Amino acid sequence: MTARQAHRSRSPRVAAALVLFAGMVNLVSVVLPVERAHLRLLVTFVPGALVTTATAATAAAGVGLLLLAGGLRRRRRSALLATVVLLVSGAVFHLLKGLDLGVALVEAFLGGCWSAKRTGLTPAPAPTNGARCCGRRSPWSWRPWVSACSACW
Repeated sequence: MTARQAHRSRSPRVAAALVLFAGMVNLVSVVLPVERAHLRLLVTFVPGALVTTATAATAAAGVGLLLLAGGLRRRRRSALLATVVLLVSGAVFHLLKGLDLGVALVEAFLGGCWSAKRTGLTPAPAPTNGARCCGRRSPWSWRPWVSACSACW
């Protein structure tokens, strides 16, 4: 087995472990109380019912991420798409739930990175001649950053 084959066989396990960890962080975040200062600031902008709904949605997203980790390990494309949706929506839910900016940024970044993947969990091919691939500009270098930044806004 070459080093490239070992890396390729390891990436689904690493992705599944990251998603499993993100799901557990979601569930732990739901159980822990929100800081009073964050809650006071949040209530001035967001209605209380939306905060409660975002808490329940964060828990549902956490359970969904736990369930999707196995599909990522088996390289299922549908699991990848559902994981990206749950990560990005989970980032929004964390902001609505209690202004958990750190967790929201990590989930948005993971969702943005995986939304830029062209196929499954394999990296996109590098352009052969500078910034061009097949005569067109290759979008694969900037997509993770745009997706992560747009998910944060």
